Amino acid sequence: MKYKKRFVLFCTGFVLLLGFISLGYAAQYANNISLTGSARIKKNFLANGLEALIQEDHTHKLVAFEIIVKTGSFHEGNQLGSGLAHLVEHMLFKGTRERSVGRIEDEVKSLGGQINGYTAHQITGYTLVLPSQFTREGLLLLADMIRNPLFDAEELEKEKEVILSEIRMNHDDPQRYLQLLLWRNAYSSAPYNIPVIGLEPLFKKLNRDDAVAFHKKWYIPNNMIISIAGDVAAEEIMDEVSSAFSGMSMSVFPKKSLPQPSFLQGHTDYNEEYETKTTYMDIAFPGVPLTHPDAAVLDVLAVILAQGESSRLYKALYKEKQLVYGVSAYNYTPGFPGMFIIKTMLDFENKQKVLDEVFTQIQQLAENGLTDEELEKAKNVFLHDYLSSQETVESKALTMAWDEAYAGNPYFSEQYLDTAARITVKDVQRCVNAYLKQNRFVSVALRPPQKKEEKNIFKTPEPLTAVKELTLKNGVRLLLRKNTTQPLVSIQVCMEGGTRWENEENNGTFNLLARMLLKGTKKRGAEKIAADIENMGASLSPFSGVNSFGLSCSLLKKDARKGMEFISEMLNDSIFPEKELTLEKNLTLRKLEIQSDNIFQDTYNRLKAELFKSYPYRLNILGSPQSIAAISAKYLKEQYRFFCRPDNTVVSVFGDFDEQGIIRLAEKLFSPGRMPRQKEAPVFQEPGRSRQMIVKNKRDKKQAVFMLAFPGTDIKDSDRYVLEFLNYILTAPGGVLYKRIREQLGVSYTLGGDYVSGLDTGYFFVYAATTKEMVEAVRKCIAEEIEKIKSGELDARIIETTRNYMLGKRQTERQSNASLSFACALDELYGLGARHYLTADEQISAVTRERLIDAARKYLLNDNSVIVITEE
Repeated sequence: MKYKKRFVLFCTGFVLLLGFISLGYAAQYANNISLTGSARIKKNFLANGLEALIQEDHTHKLVAFEIIVKTGSFHEGNQLGSGLAHLVEHMLFKGTRERSVGRIEDEVKSLGGQINGYTAHQITGYTLVLPSQFTREGLLLLADMIRNPLFDAEELEKEKEVILSEIRMNHDDPQRYLQLLLWRNAYSSAPYNIPVIGLEPLFKKLNRDDAVAFHKKWYIPNNMIISIAGDVAAEEIMDEVSSAFSGMSMSVFPKKSLPQPSFLQGHTDYNEEYETKTTYMDIAFPGVPLTHPDAAVLDVLAVILAQGESSRLYKALYKEKQLVYGVSAYNYTPGFPGMFIIKTMLDFENKQKVLDEVFTQIQQLAENGLTDEELEKAKNVFLHDYLSSQETVESKALTMAWDEAYAGNPYFSEQYLDTAARITVKDVQRCVNAYLKQNRFVSVALRPPQKKEEKNIFKTPEPLTAVKELTLKNGVRLLLRKNTTQPLVSIQVCMEGGTRWENEENNGTFNLLARMLLKGTKKRGAEKIAADIENMGASLSPFSGVNSFGLSCSLLKKDARKGMEFISEMLNDSIFPEKELTLEKNLTLRKLEIQSDNIFQDTYNRLKAELFKSYPYRLNILGSPQSIAAISAKYLKEQYRFFCRPDNTVVSVFGDFDEQGIIRLAEKLFSPGRMPRQKEAPVFQEPGRSRQMIVKNKRDKKQAVFMLAFPGTDIKDSDRYVLEFLNYILTAPGGVLYKRIREQLGVSYTLGGDYVSGLDTGYFFVYAATTKEMVEAVRKCIAEEIEKIKSGELDARIIETTRNYMLGKRQTERQSNASLSFACALDELYGLGARHYLTADEQISAVTRERLIDAARKYLLNDNSVIVITEE
């Protein structure tokens, strides 16, 4: 139900997904592109003004609904900046006259569906996707939500507390906070410089009457669009829409006049200290609205400047001068003039050098232009990136709705892509000169705190402490690390288990076991658990993997005790209600269907199944339809009593907390009398291979995916870091495969890989997405680059660049309490020790060229490898 990034400025234009690399032949075929496929869009209006867009797509037995209310945070009138539009969106999930609180989510789950909501500056949206056999039920549910929200006063106050926690936690993520600062400094007037979620003082004043009045004013049929894509018959579903929404009456359309956005003149430079070791800087230039003729040109310009390893800023700032740790660019094009944004990660002392080099590259592009080849590559990246996001019914419904809402044309995207394909070198050069001006831009930066000589009259946070390791009387291993920079606490509970303890018959046990921990205790039902967690503004989620399972909790400092009490209740008193188990099993089956529809996940699942014949890595963490059906509540209770035990548990608490209080609570995590485990994990002997296995995975897909894997080593073997290093050399940004396959040949639009280590074994894999015709070329390139490493062709600069990337990435990932707490807990659980992450950094730093070559020769053996190719 919840849209996790509500408070982030919601990009409504065709922004490329950062980090998704794409090359191909889209520009060549642009004139024949049809995002809607062979089925055209049917557009209808009800008598009350509701607009309906319908596109039949019978590829899968699914249907997606998108309801757009053409109103967002910009339309809050005298309450502008309060976040009222966002609050109303939240409350539509909190019950109707026919459905009590919690009923909407339960009903959606029972239908095998997923529902979501979001609020933007100019629109509010509601998304529902579910099996097409429940089309009518889903439509009626959405109509009830839109028409008859209850706005219960007590629930509204609870939801306000949840949103307040979101507002206060905006500062936790540097990228999100930086985005808010950018808007605050780039636009000089309201409503453009105000976050969608609102400002805390104004938000606190909102009440039920405000929400009811806003809903009555704006949630009218002549201000709404419903978009439907999927396995439906257009005429029949139109009749259903008419029946579901005909009771809504047309109303006088409220005025929507807004002032033109005023982008700051000249150059604004804003720096703010932030608890980070890396400086984050955004550079923004005035942009254009979505429907402007130059919007597509600026999208392609973003690719040319800073998307991919061949982009100009990446080569200049990262490869050649090593002034940044990361650089990217995108063009934000909403329904009003947006921004062209360049994002960087750097050391603060290099800030001016980075700015100078950015404008040097812009000036060179403005004066000298670019080659036809460079432009064609950028257009390929842009077109393929966007097209690849349009394969699901959800994306089709969303695209139709947004195109109509922002451009007044449900086919706008097709025309937009055609415009992009026709861009010329002169178009790009003209836009560089018109928009990327050195005398009109905004730069905002979050920098590490400076050491101050003067006495600080305020209480300063305590310094970060080392991880403290305790074994409690009840057998629980407890890890503590104080970090008072933010009043936040992360609690991780990790227990050995997972698919390592499963077989074909009981596969999926630990996924269901972990999820069911939150579905009912002796004191609380599932709805009460969810409500109590949300009321604290906290998050409590289950996880399960190959080697472990458990719970992750993040909450405010003041609620740390409540969090520990919640976890204790779930570890001691979970009751596994049959009704909730049925819902979870149905949901898991739906997730399996989604996996099979995803070409990458489907290929990856097949790869593991072929690579491992004995070890449970071959199994899907979610299970199989057959094994899920066989898992009963009684069986889960047995596993719960055996695995949820103090001697099998590591608890890590990182953040701002009272140490002695946490220790006392941890001593009570388990009720007395839990017996120690009496059996060891199963031991597997994986049979070897005498030749390479090649598997063709036939699927009705337009693209092809190539995956290659080799068996590896276990988690305690130091070779795991060498194999991880090798994988990064091949697949990381700037890696040798990117240079060969993406930049030189241009035959793959996304590629990557990973090294996965486990308690008993591990595996090394690489992948590339391409066309059926180019699979062999991709296979040959990967094989050649691996053989080069094995023969000793390994450049020292590549090694050092990769080492820095790995260490920087690890450091960046450890900034949050949650990520470091989770990593330390797993390392302790697996016998590596809670401070192993420090040792890991040392081992990565010590990897030599000789060890890399030796590891490649030892592990990357053709005769022991598996290839899976998914294609038509």
